[in-house]
Amino acid sequence: MKFYILFLFFINGFSQDPCSRFAIVSSNLQTEQQKEELRQYLDRAKDAIKEFISTNGGACVDVIRVKMLLSSKGFSVGEGATFAYWKWRYPQYESFNHTAVTIIFKGKELVLDPTHKQFRGVDPLDEDIICLPAKDWMNELVTRTKGQNPVLDHQLRSGESLYTFVCPECTKPKLSEQQKKAIEEFDKLDDIRLKVDVRREVSDRRRERCIIFNFYYV
Repeated sequence: MKFYILFLFFINGFSQDPCSRFAIVSSNLQTEQQKEELRQYLDRAKDAIKEFISTNGGACVDVIRVKMLLSSKGFSVGEGATFAYWKWRYPQYESFNHTAVTIIFKGKELVLDPTHKQFRGVDPLDEDIICLPAKDWMNELVTRTKGQNPVLDHQLRSGESLYTFVCPECTKPKLSEQQKKAIEEFDKLDDIRLKVDVRREVSDRRRERCIIFNFYYV
């Protein structure tokens, strides 16, 4: 099993256009005829799985069904691809993941992803299903969501295997001084809120006891 760890710098709102993606996937082809064959092959594959297009988070759990459908339609299906990445979720970095099927054209394995629009930063008019080599696919989606230090695994994952696939702890980004300060300030506010809530609860209980006393004894 091969793992690739990449450390990237990211910009906001990154999304490639269909033409630039096709230029990447067809870079190993020499003639226009071969490129046209690839284009038609991808169009047929995308049409075959259009029912799985989704913008919902977690929609990639249907990957096994996507793979089975492509295989039944006569497409050469690869091992698939999965990546995990770190993303800031107060008060810490958390590991998230995503997976998709791969198809093979003239020996080149390409990711076919009908759920990529769940990642932020995409143009609403962008194509619903993207096709890219695994590394390029991972880089685009992680960049879009402003993730960090992604890990790529060249296999399809689902169920427990997908759920447990996380970034190695050694790749977890360090907290910046600004993040540490924000956490400290938020914790202080939390302490203040807690004290206020406790005082309010004590006051409410006293008020309830007074009402009960007055009801029975006055």
